[in-house]
Amino acid sequence: MVGGILLILLAAPLLLAYFLFGLAGELESPDAVKLNLAVHFHGKIREGVTHMAFRVDQKLPLTIKPVDINDRPAPVTLIKWEVVPAEAGTIAMSVDGLAAEFTPAVAGKAEIRVTANAYSGAPLAEALEIEVAPMDAVKLGLSAGEPTPQ
Repeated sequence: MVGGILLILLAAPLLLAYFLFGLAGELESPDAVKLNLAVHFHGKIREGVTHMAFRVDQKLPLTIKPVDINDRPAPVTLIKWEVVPAEAGTIAMSVDGLAAEFTPAVAGKAEIRVTANAYSGAPLAEALEIEVAPMDAVKLGLSAGEPTPQ
């Protein structure tokens, strides 16, 4: 019993200081303010990229790292990845939504978009302009027709 009272007497000033100095607000979940879209290409992770060019036979791994105003990880909900126009290719999203892989279907220009909601419900969005180049020619494929009289 004396030990319990002693614990309360020692803990009370610490709790009071914790709340007086505004530290209690840090117990709340931090609110994400940006998604930090990153592109994984040729073994390197590139953050802050707004434009990417690659070939139609390549896949493009992507990730987001939602952060709060202090650049600390922050939770988000309702993550959605899409490519515009949809005919440009497909996006396969990871189970947690923090990663995706774009597989192009055709050469051309498109935009990859990712949206999410911060803990407070505020919408967040990032976009990446992409330019998908066709495959390089490796053969000419010369063929001859039937000979005709001159």
